[in-house]
Amino acid sequence: IVYDKTLKGFSTKEVEPQKYVSWTEGKLVFRNDQLDVIARRLERWYNVEVEINGNIREDLSLRATFIGEGLEEVLGLLKHSLPIDFKIEYGVLKQDETYSKTKVIILPRTK
Repeated sequence: IVYDKTLKGFSTKEVEPQKYVSWTEGKLVFRNDQLDVIARRLERWYNVEVEINGNIREDLSLRATFIGEGLEEVLGLLKHSLPIDFKIEYGVLKQDETYSKTKVIILPRTK
């Protein structure tokens, strides 16, 4: 349920609760999620930074469940399912002896 202060009214939306509690079972679940939502979930799940670059269709969506797959494996499966490519820039050691976050760059697929 969502309350809109401007319209002073409520709206409801039916959701699949499994999508929101699946993390407790070690599952990364997408249910017709668009690429920007997928990117945010990957950031939290793998503790990485995800950047979407280039002209990628906004209507891309994915329905999938991942259990125990690593970041590269998930990105590879996304690449096979959607018209995207990706590049990974791994974290580097900084002067203060900490590592920068790994960065995933999602790009449009080039043939």
